[in-house]
Amino acid sequence: MLELGYVAREPSHRGHNLSEKVVSKLLFVLPDVPLFATTSNEKMKEVLKAAGFVQRGKGWCGTRNNRLSLWVKEAEQVSRAE
Repeated sequence: MLELGYVAREPSHRGHNLSEKVVSKLLFVLPDVPLFATTSNEKMKEVLKAAGFVQRGKGWCGTRNNRLSLWVKEAEQVSRAE
């Protein structure tokens, strides 16, 4: 299963929906491929959920003392994004 790594951006680009664009493009380029992501960021959790990812299991404490969670998009859930 492939991993969607962290999406980082310059502070000056905040509010341009770059996370949504990256996830949408990834789903377009890799249709019908199961994917997973981990995040502690509430905005990214919203993006993943909107893209059809489902949170799995319980969260855990990361190395930065943040609360990480696992998000999965199964192959049969993937659809061609714009």
